[in-house]
Amino acid sequence: MNPLSVFSGDCLKAVCGISTGYKDMNGEPLHTGDIVQVYTELYGPDSLTVVVGDAWTTYSNGVIECKDGPVHYFVMGIKDVPLEYPGEWRVRKVKGFEDVVCGEHWRAYGFNYRATPDSVLEAA
Repeated sequence: MNPLSVFSGDCLKAVCGISTGYKDMNGEPLHTGDIVQVYTELYGPDSLTVVVGDAWTTYSNGVIECKDGPVHYFVMGIKDVPLEYPGEWRVRKVKGFEDVVCGEHWRAYGFNYRATPDSVLEAA
């Protein structure tokens, strides 16, 4: 079975399990596909998001392409929030990519997990 990937709708956001080189506020390493909370000290955590990268572009016809150049890792929905800690923003890992399952769907937060398409594995 292919490794899992995280999607927003039908758009590939990341293949799960790639080390970002960052750690959350508790020192836990962050990988693509990790479910996290993001907040500031002023506003406490109230929703979930997922760690992704900009390695892939999904087109409306379903074609998925790998970009050239370095990958920028971020939390989905707030690309400019730095993953480094300390800083104004806090990122806390809630569930690691290794604990998500195929078909897991976080509808309220806009992401889901499914098997990585063969075309993506061939392009990687």
